[in-house]
Amino acid sequence: MFMEKVSLEPSIMYNVAELNSVNQAGECVTTFGTRTYLQPMDTRQYLYCLKPKKEFAEKAGIIKGVTVIGKLDIVWKTNLGERGRLQTSQLQRMAPGYGDVRLSLEAIPDTVNLEEPFHITCKITNCSERTMDLVLEMCNTNSIHWCGISGRQLGKLHPSSSLCLALTLLSSVQGLQSISGLRLTDTFLKRTYEYDDIAQVCVVSSAIKVES
Repeated sequence: MFMEKVSLEPSIMYNVAELNSVNQAGECVTTFGTRTYLQPMDTRQYLYCLKPKKEFAEKAGIIKGVTVIGKLDIVWKTNLGERGRLQTSQLQRMAPGYGDVRLSLEAIPDTVNLEEPFHITCKITNCSERTMDLVLEMCNTNSIHWCGISGRQLGKLHPSSSLCLALTLLSSVQGLQSISGLRLTDTFLKRTYEYDDIAQVCVVSSAIKVES
């Protein structure tokens, strides 16, 4: 069977990026090699990255629970040249749950120097249906040390609203380190949300210069 086309047509809420090819010497080369044939009982997996469109991502309550992500369009030919096509119905998947408050990273460096401060930008989104009054606490770990004042008042955050924060931290241990230790407390309900393993950063010796 010759695989002529396999594509994911996203729903109106998502943009899709195909991850089934790599760039080699300026040319786009498929990850499946030069052979596009499937032998009997062969299996092939296709990978796609879906991201909510900006107008939907900013409305935290829209993408929750089961959501329609799109449909697959598959075209093939048999060894006799006969063409076949399969277009699936709309595929549904469970969207990741973020709870009442979502914390995401908008900017973070890939590599940083040991014991030298670096900056990250966090985005906090109120996914609940009530207004929150948030306080940010920064807890050090064995390797990650936050710079600045912990217990900062962030103020009121209305439903589906977001705010961005620039934070500074440093690592005292080399290697791949997880960014952990952020805590958000809603003073209205006295409820604390913990955020660990938010992202990872590669920490190298300061003798190795990190290009910006």
